[in-house]
Amino acid sequence: MDKINAKITELRKARNLAANRKSKWENTIKELKSLNRNIDVEELKCMDCHSKNIAYATSTKRTAYVFDVSTVEMRNDIINSIYEKIESYDEEIEKYDIAISNEQEKLRLMMNDEEITLEALIELKEQIFSASDAELRILEIEQEIKELQSKLSVSETSSEQTKNKREAVINVILKEMNTLYKAIDPNGNLVFEGLFTKKDEVFSGSEVKFYDTVNDGLLKFAVIISQSNGKWVICKHKERDTYEVPGGHREAGEDIFETAKRELQEETGAVKFEIKPICVYSVTGKTRVNDTGEETFGLLCFAEITEFAKELHSEMEKVVLMDDLPENWTYPLIQPKLIEKYLRVKNNSIIGTIVTVTVDRPLGSYHPEHKDMYYPVNFGYIEGVMAPDGEEQDAYILGVNEPVKKFTGKIIAIVYRKDDIEEKWVVVPDGLTFSKEEIRRQIHFQKQYFDSEIVM
Repeated sequence: MDKINAKITELRKARNLAANRKSKWENTIKELKSLNRNIDVEELKCMDCHSKNIAYATSTKRTAYVFDVSTVEMRNDIINSIYEKIESYDEEIEKYDIAISNEQEKLRLMMNDEEITLEALIELKEQIFSASDAELRILEIEQEIKELQSKLSVSETSSEQTKNKREAVINVILKEMNTLYKAIDPNGNLVFEGLFTKKDEVFSGSEVKFYDTVNDGLLKFAVIISQSNGKWVICKHKERDTYEVPGGHREAGEDIFETAKRELQEETGAVKFEIKPICVYSVTGKTRVNDTGEETFGLLCFAEITEFAKELHSEMEKVVLMDDLPENWTYPLIQPKLIEKYLRVKNNSIIGTIVTVTVDRPLGSYHPEHKDMYYPVNFGYIEGVMAPDGEEQDAYILGVNEPVKKFTGKIIAIVYRKDDIEEKWVVVPDGLTFSKEEIRRQIHFQKQYFDSEIVM
């Protein structure tokens, strides 16, 4: 009886060893499968060194092994060989189960045929039944694992189906957008290939380009973006319910810069102001003020107004000082682009300046609404500085590896979002710098959701 009991113990140890080895190979399968998913990129590469040679390595030194996982084919070959290994362990475990069961049956027969003490009977009975219960529990756990794996497989299939449905809906929307566009502008050549157009893609009749300079004789009009005490100066025409920035046509023999000053005074009532040119711009296509559709050129200026006249003496009904830019523009496809150009020029001139950032999303925190967005860097805003979206200017703080409430540092880059009106500043300790790639990697937690451009 002691020999049988020892044999059962030996078999159980061997079975547990085989089960542990099987479990390790199953975990390896899970990790390799995570690398085998279909992802919308052209290649698999290391994010640190950019190497395309990727390997999977175990963490256990005693049984360490390394697999090349650079290609899907290689990973599939490895996975298939591991499945064969798992199957062999299944067979080995089954043999141990049968052997243990046979030995337990021998014990039961001996208990029926031999005279044994009550103490021995109780001891052996507990061992037999506990072993039996353990085997049943192992089978239950294995079944639960299989069910979870099945649910995971269904979930992955469902995700793929959801992706296909989403793409189908987007295609329907794009088809409708292109149909409506042709109805609005039969001569237009724009084709919508996504829900968001790129910044340099414009509707016919509103194509805006920017130049450093052109022949003075080509300049036909001037537009003046203006502010007063930190607010946008916006005009409303007497005959329209929409809003616009001041501007107008050049008169015969008039200097174009004088045109800008005159139009600013007439349309806003500006008495005291500082004005400066920004760049030359052009509009191609038919507009409210261009019936020919040919490319026409104008001067873009910026003015800071400190005093207004009490009354307006022009076609403008009123002048409004706004914290945020209006939505109902008279020229919705032109003037917002001019303001965006001004803000870019203004922002580019501030690279290298020192600012103080108030941190409302410290390093290590999560977004208050999107709980899955973790902040690996300090993120905040510059008080009193307005961004293109009408809110205070946002900023990333790099080079500070602990949460802070306020930080004073130097602006080294601006992140422009091509598919959004927002832009972000990158602020670092004075004397410290980062490459575009380093910035891109550190702000990836947000940047991944937008088509962005980093300007330094």
